[in-house]
Amino acid sequence: MKGGDSVPVTLYQINGVMVPPVADARLYDLLSGGAVGIVQGCKVTSLGGNQLQIESGWGVCLGRVFQIEQETVNAVVSTGGDMPGRLLMSIDVSGSDTPAALVTQAQSPLPELVQENINQDGTIYQLPLAEYTVSELAISGLKDVAPRAGSPAMYTYMAILKLDAWSGSAEAGFTQTVAAESIDGGPAVTSALRLYAPLREPTGVKSTDETLAEVLRIVSEGVAETGAGTVTLKVWEKPTADLQVYWQGKEVDE
Repeated sequence: MKGGDSVPVTLYQINGVMVPPVADARLYDLLSGGAVGIVQGCKVTSLGGNQLQIESGWGVCLGRVFQIEQETVNAVVSTGGDMPGRLLMSIDVSGSDTPAALVTQAQSPLPELVQENINQDGTIYQLPLAEYTVSELAISGLKDVAPRAGSPAMYTYMAILKLDAWSGSAEAGFTQTVAAESIDGGPAVTSALRLYAPLREPTGVKSTDETLAEVLRIVSEGVAETGAGTVTLKVWEKPTADLQVYWQGKEVDE
């Protein structure tokens, strides 16, 4: 290439150059550390029947900032019996007349979310907001599932350990697998979730708290391994009581 020839490089931050949305999004995506989720508001509530209301708020998705105004949504209902339902926001950067829209689904099982890299060769990103059970007439069991951008990386997870669910021996160790979930909007339990020292809530009854403190000690000295919605614990003494246990947890690279 000779000096003075044009080169296949575009510099956006100079006078007279219009920055395309994808270039903006890539920069914001980098600066936000790939944040995806709600920053403020957007709480979903049930109004009865098949009506959902989402409050106003805003969030970010791979560098694309969005704002939602308070809206009432008529959810798709079941075609027969109870089935899972979901409210999501769909982002479409393909040039659609509707680049962002609220969408409801009713299907068993719910379809996999489409979450493409919309700053590269993808065009669709579906951000879940709420899940519920829906019949032919009404919604029940509404649950907030929206990821939170800018939230602390640590979340609280809870499980209930049952006295009669331990199996094994003192030589091989006692094990129990329990369902576990976040109580403060954290991601679902997977093998990528690391749990830290277990905790419990005091009851205010001296004898009960002494027993539960001993159970917690046994659990603390054991090993907790996360799976798909579960935690498998291995301890070297058999606990003597049920325990509702809490962990602080965060996702780590597998």
